[in-house]
Amino acid sequence: MRGMRGGGMVEVASFDDASGALIEKARLPVLLLGPDGVILRRNAAARAVFGAASASFPDLLHDPEGARSQLLRAADSALPLEIALPPAQGEVAPRRLRAYANLAPQGAGLLLLIVPEDDRLTGADEGLLPMLHDMTTATTAEALSGVLCDHLSRLFPGSSGRCYLPQKAQDGTLHPMGGWGRLALAQTVIRQLDCWALRRGGVHEVGFTGQIKPPCRNIETGIPSYICLPLRAQSAVVGIVHLLFETAPASADRAAIAALAAAISVESGPVLGMSAVVQAMLGQPIRDNETGLFSQSFVDEMLPREILRMRRAGRPLTVATVCIDQMPALGEKIGAEARQSVVRAFSQLLLAFRQGSDVASHYDADRFVLVLPDMNAEQARKRLATFQDTVTALRLDENGHPMPEISASLGVAIFPDCGDDAADLLRLSALALDKARNTGSSGQIVISSAC
Repeated sequence: MRGMRGGGMVEVASFDDASGALIEKARLPVLLLGPDGVILRRNAAARAVFGAASASFPDLLHDPEGARSQLLRAADSALPLEIALPPAQGEVAPRRLRAYANLAPQGAGLLLLIVPEDDRLTGADEGLLPMLHDMTTATTAEALSGVLCDHLSRLFPGSSGRCYLPQKAQDGTLHPMGGWGRLALAQTVIRQLDCWALRRGGVHEVGFTGQIKPPCRNIETGIPSYICLPLRAQSAVVGIVHLLFETAPASADRAAIAALAAAISVESGPVLGMSAVVQAMLGQPIRDNETGLFSQSFVDEMLPREILRMRRAGRPLTVATVCIDQMPALGEKIGAEARQSVVRAFSQLLLAFRQGSDVASHYDADRFVLVLPDMNAEQARKRLATFQDTVTALRLDENGHPMPEISASLGVAIFPDCGDDAADLLRLSALALDKARNTGSSGQIVISSAC
């Protein structure tokens, strides 16, 4: 199918920029879809299956309407999409596919990882693709390690394993996070410069191909066969897994084991790049260390998902951008340290204000963002007014001396009344806050005029 614009075929961009290099190289098809299902990007493997022209992804499939329905719930579902290509010429049955979906970072679209049912990667009963999907749903480093250990123990029966992940972003070390089998226990902290696999950017195996390889410094002597499997998200190191075999695998199995390990290293790259927990490990923390509130990067990642969930359920959502009215003057009156005390106390009020699935974040230096699911404009105004009351009732002191009283102003945008795009809702709520601050009075709530 060909997409036409201005009389000519429009070719879809590939993932050949620096941020998508691993996606472009992946053996399995990867697509980036826009909100309406139009293909925005596709890697080389996807071009081989779906062609290079611009198109609506559902329109390429055997059941377009069924595919559109599945795409609406794809990002929140733990199950793969069951889709199919139309029958090839001379064939009767459609070619069935499975697609694993996740929202791209910063709401850039929906990423689909696709595998034909008749072309699964070799391994245990479930294969590699369920593991890749489960990796995208992990919300903590411990959960990610658990996913890896659980699936790899089944993909490599008879093995032991150890999983290492970073604890501090960009400090050059990896720490033991979990394992399986008799050889799982490991207390070694790995320096990335001491790891052959990470230095060379690929799988490092000993005892599989017959080639003489330097032994791994981080694996004890006496283990006859092992594989060091690096985990990367784009160009950054996410971790490493050691696959250990107390008894050398049969010669007939060695090539298959090494090939599967190499496939995991390559295919996990784009999936890890989608993971919120990986972004946190690489220096985009989920929580702000100073206040305990969620970080800006977490909101940017979470809000598109929450909008998708509300759209599917037919329910509203409120985004409120919040500021302390007196903050600019406080810095001059009470000094930086006391100012930070005010920010921390205000943050505690926001944390106490949350209910259910509400999200409170420290969005930047002087702004906070609240995401309130299931809340329309009238409900938001009433509830946010109660928060303002708790702020005006706050009394703080510094070294026994009372500090100035504070108040809060808020700008509000509502889904779907103001729009259905996460970035637009954040922008409109910020503009509404600017309007609230320019009224000349403190403690104002302004709902965006776009609603």
